[in-house]
Amino acid sequence: MLLGYMLSLGFSSRECWQELMAYWPHTTMVDEWFARIGSAEMVHHRFLSEDSQLEQTEFAIGAAIAVNFADEPREGDGVCVPALGYVIRG
Repeated sequence: MLLGYMLSLGFSSRECWQELMAYWPHTTMVDEWFARIGSAEMVHHRFLSEDSQLEQTEFAIGAAIAVNFADEPREGDGVCVPALGYVIRG
């Protein structure tokens, strides 16, 4: 979601496929985000923390996403992002 790429799932066995399909209904937010920004130019990317665990990208349509790769909530650029989560603005 951070880089504007579509969701891609890989699997190596039938069991793995079945496990991934259990999570499929929980991925609609990726489709919704990509529908908004999929053809928009990424105009800005930056790290919001010194350890690079909090990143933000902005797209030409005025939408931005901040993603937190840390195990604890992080704050940057006026937004608090939950641990291992994201916040979409615009």
